[in-house]
Amino acid sequence: MSRILTLDQLRNGHICQPTLRKFKKLFGESVEVTEKLAEKHAMNFDFESGADYLLTPTGRRQYYTQSNTIRLRFVCEHRYFHDSFAMKHIYPLTTATTLEALTFFDQQGMSPEARAEVRNKLDAMERRVQELIDKRAKCLRRLNRKQDKELAKLWARIYISEKPQ
Repeated sequence: MSRILTLDQLRNGHICQPTLRKFKKLFGESVEVTEKLAEKHAMNFDFESGADYLLTPTGRRQYYTQSNTIRLRFVCEHRYFHDSFAMKHIYPLTTATTLEALTFFDQQGMSPEARAEVRNKLDAMERRVQELIDKRAKCLRRLNRKQDKELAKLWARIYISEKPQ
């Protein structure tokens, strides 16, 4: 299923100028909206504005009801990901290395060699923690893109199902 969306509809819907220019550059005067196309351009367009200005009141209500469910699911995934990631990787690594460093200081005293050894271990730990934090950020970006794609497909599904005005 599909439905045509025109540049005039966007203009009449009070869509911002940058979005109008982007639409015209990508599609010209009109485009056949499909879920697949919306998913492909999920990161290019603000589908919230599309819901506000291009859907009927019934369509808007449907969009926001279902989009809240999608957002809640992703918030739960982010929360689970954050907790499990931290518990599994960062906290044990930080705690183990810190305890190892303290034990090393206790055993070796504060000689320059001991300080250098501990400093090297702590530096290695900091690098590893930063690698893990970067890995987590990459995973969160992937989750956000996934959410944006789902919201774009939802908007397209509702837009297509509505009768043209």
